[in-house]
Order: sequence, then C-alpha cells, then structure tokens
Amino acid sequence: MRSRLCTFGTHYVLLVPLVLAACRATPPNAGDYLNSDTQDGTTSPGPLDSSTSGAEDTTGTSDTTGASDTSGTSDTSDTGLEPQCGNGIVEGDEQCDDEGESSECNDDCTPSMCGDGLVNEAAAEQCDDGGKSASCDVDCTPAVCGDGTFNALAGEECDDAGWSGACDLDCTVVSCGDGVTNMVANEVCDDAGESVTCNSDCTAAMCGDGVTNVTAGEECDDMGPSLGCDEDCTVVECGDATVNAIAGEQCDGMNLGGATCLGEGYDGGTLACDAACMLDLAGCHECGDGVINPGEQCEGADLGGATCLGEGYDGGTLACDAACMLDPAGCYECGDGVIDPGEQCDGAVVGGATCQALGFDGGGLACDADCNFDASGCYACGDGAVDPGEQCDDAGESATCDPDCTPAECGDGFVNATAGEACDDGNLIDNDACSNACEPNVDPQCLQPYVELSLADRHVSFNDGDGGIEYCDNGAGDGQWQGLAWYRFTGAAGTLMPESAPPLYACGTDAPGWLNGVHPGVEDGVVPRQVCFHWSGNTCLWSTNVQVVNCSDFYLYSLPNTGPCQLRYCGADAP
Repeated sequence: MRSRLCTFGTHYVLLVPLVLAACRATPPNAGDYLNSDTQDGTTSPGPLDSSTSGAEDTTGTSDTTGASDTSGTSDTSDTGLEPQCGNGIVEGDEQCDDEGESSECNDDCTPSMCGDGLVNEAAAEQCDDGGKSASCDVDCTPAVCGDGTFNALAGEECDDAGWSGACDLDCTVVSCGDGVTNMVANEVCDDAGESVTCNSDCTAAMCGDGVTNVTAGEECDDMGPSLGCDEDCTVVECGDATVNAIAGEQCDGMNLGGATCLGEGYDGGTLACDAACMLDLAGCHECGDGVINPGEQCEGADLGGATCLGEGYDGGTLACDAACMLDPAGCYECGDGVIDPGEQCDGAVVGGATCQALGFDGGGLACDADCNFDASGCYACGDGAVDPGEQCDDAGESATCDPDCTPAECGDGFVNATAGEACDDGNLIDNDACSNACEPNVDPQCLQPYVELSLADRHVSFNDGDGGIEYCDNGAGDGQWQGLAWYRFTGAAGTLMPESAPPLYACGTDAPGWLNGVHPGVEDGVVPRQVCFHWSGNTCLWSTNVQVVNCSDFYLYSLPNTGPCQLRYCGADAP
C-alpha cells in the first residue's frame, strides 16, 4: 500500500489511504489524511482546514465543499484527479495554463518572466539564466559586446552599443594607451604607448606638436624653433645644418637661410657661413672695386670690350655708369641724318640710290624708320599702270599684253595663252614645231611639262665598271629621277635613248636600259615601245613598256620605275 503526496496551492498534503484506492474518487473522510503544515513541515492528524481544501468561493477563498464558483477555477477535490499543466485550465497550484508556452505563460504553467530561469521563446526570450550570466544579459538576450547592455559577468567593463566617449568598441573603458584607437574619445591613434607614429597622449606623432616622441626620433619638441630646440625637433647645435635664428644663428654650414650677397647689400659674390654660424661676407663684391664682377657690365673705364656697335648702335662712345652698367648715351643710331655703317639710308639721305638701281623701271626711292630703302614709290611692269618705258600694263598677262608689258604677238617668244597661243617659238616659220599662227605642229604632249635628265653618268659612254656608280631608276635615285613621268634627255646625258644594247655597267648602273625599237616620227604622235635591260649575257633580261613621242626638236619618254635594282635608262647622242 503506497502513500501519495498531492499539492494544493502552496500546501502539501500527505494522503495515507485506508482503503485500496489512492486519491479516491469519493469524498474522503477527514481522518484519512495527515495534515502537513507548510510552515515547519510537521504533520498532525485531522482534516484539512478550509484554507487547504482546494475549493474556492466567489472571493477566491477555499473551502472543503469541492464546488466551483463563478470564477472558472477548477477544483479537483470532487474528482480526486491531479491537476494537468497544459490542458488550458488553471488547476491546483497552476498560476496560468495556455495549453503550452505563450508570451505570458511558461510551459510549466508559471507566468513568463525574464529572470525566472526558463527560456520562453514565445515571450521573445533568447536565454534565461535566472539573472545576468556570462552568456545571458539581464534582459534575456545573449551577452554580446556592443548590444548596449552592460554585462560584467561576460567580461564587459562597459557597453555603449559601439564607440562612445567612455567606452571602446571592445566594451572596455576608454583609456589612452589601451591599444584601441577611439576617435569618439578624441584619440587620433593608440599604439598602447609611444610609437613612431603615435604620441603617448594618443595624438599623431608630428614634429612641432609640442610632445617629445623619442621613438619617432625627436630629441625635443617645443612646437617650433626655441633656444634649445630646432624646428626639426633636434637639440640646437651649430653645425647641424639647421638655421635657428632664435638661438642666434644666421646660418649653419651650407644652409644660409636664404641669405645672399645681394640681400646683404652687395652686388654679387659668394656668401659663406663661419664656424660660429654667422654670415661670412668675405666672398661678396660691389661696384667700384675696380674689377668687373659677375652681374656687372663694366667697372669705371673698363668696359670689358663692349662698344656702341656691339650694343646695336651704329657708333659713338660707350661709357660706364655708377651702378657698373653700360651707358649708351654717347652712341648714335638711325635717324640722325647720317648714313652710318649698317644703314642703307638715313632720313632723306639715300646715298645716291635709285629705283632703277634696285631693279625697278623708275619712281622715287625713300628711306624708312629703320634706315632701310623704302621702294613703295618705285614702279615696275605688272603694277597695272603704264609707266614710262612700258607699252602696256594689264597687271599680268592679258589678250593684248604680255607679262613683260609688251603687246601680245605670235612669234615674240612668249606663249600668251590668254591671247589664244598654244605655243610660241619666237619665230613665224610655219613648218617647225610651232606654226606661224602659234599652233603646235607636234603632238600636244610635247607642250606639257616634263622632267629633264641631264647627268653625264647617264650617258651610254659612261662606264666605270663593276663596283662603280650603281644608280637605280626606282625611288630617289640620282636626284633627278621622279618616278613615273614624261622625261627628256638633254645636256650631258644626250638627246635620246640608244636603240641598241649598251655594255654592262654603262650609264652609271649595272644593267643599262635601251629602246628596243626605232624612234617615231613627228606624224606618229605618242607610240608604245619596249625598253630592255642588259644583264648576265641577255640584252633583254628585264623589260618594261614605255611611251615615246617625237617633238620635232627632241623626244619625250613616259618612263615608269624600273622595279629591280640596279637598272637605269640610258641616254645617247643623236646619230
């Protein structure tokens, strides 16, 4: 036979059954229970008083009737069943019952409360260690540095949800020298003490900041030059190449502090610094010491070889002023009425020069402001005015006037296209290249521009053998060759191309070119021909097509680039 302990509210009742069933369904007798006092834990026989019967009246007071009042609270004394947490009915000692965990009730039917040791996720609890712990804050959120909740058990000294003037990002109290740079707390740097870049007061290491940082190489720092400290934060010492005027230094070694001989009232020279860091003026010089020093043009009567002519004047006497600079007051120049050396004229004086002497036909010559001839008053053929000695002047070629200011006439030797002349050979012979009507008796190509080939080394008689001159009519060549064009052989080169193969190395090349065919007559006009190049025992190893025209007194050839080198077109004399 077992005894059973049932709970009712905050009292415990030890039920000792006197019959076969425990916690019987029928109302028990008072003598069946031992009453256990909740204060001292002692038991005494007798029935429970009304405060522990589990029944409640309408005011919440329990009695032993087992009846339920209108409050909705269930009493199990009538049924003999134990209260069941989670059935949605507040029974026995349950303080709440929401059929499981809710935002107001834990799953053990106690009210949800942060700090009760139960994690209630429905109540938004992420943890609950019955108070603050190393892993859980007092507000039942995980202990995390930066969450804004100070948790000393988690090792936090502070927590301001990030940087603040009193708290670092790692939840330690701000302290210059802690190795954490807190700019909100006005720290520029924090290297856990003095470093090359950071002062011990957490400001950036900088010479001139008033903080001596030995690690950064500073010997002193007085926020600038002082009696004991240079501006580069080294101790004042003459010979350290730093000029400290506050310490009485004018210079230091090669450092003159910007001082110069000129700045010290001299004209020039080399300023130095003595062993006491004072300026040494011994190397400076000034005007009047009898020597032409750098920066001086002269010294007294010594002009250093300078003259008026050398200074751009026409002549005169050059002097030296009190500042040792050249004084050209005694020099003369254009405009004084005298034609001095270097002048063509001066004022109205032109030295007997005339317009005719300058190549004009006449007019009045003058002198400009630079003492040069002014020929604007002279006249010449082509100015549009018929001046003395001119027969006409149309300011250029016209139908009636040639450019030389003579009347346009066929046979005068000048081709006046405006007057309808196609040619003009200076005579009125009708059966030569140009008729007495100034019409050509030859192919029109003869009247077009052409290039002259006149070098003696192009003649078929020129042959300096293998390894001599080796011109090639392909590219720049001999300076006369211009690529595909109409050419005329003239002068020392001959008057036409040979009609038989020249020997090797003739004509200033290796493979000389010759006309493989006869020259045309005037009446034939422009005809095609072949030019062959003689080489390696073959008089026509290479060939090219050309054009030839007979211009009565000479021949013209349309010649292309030869291609291979060394090939060249030969000239010869007329048979």
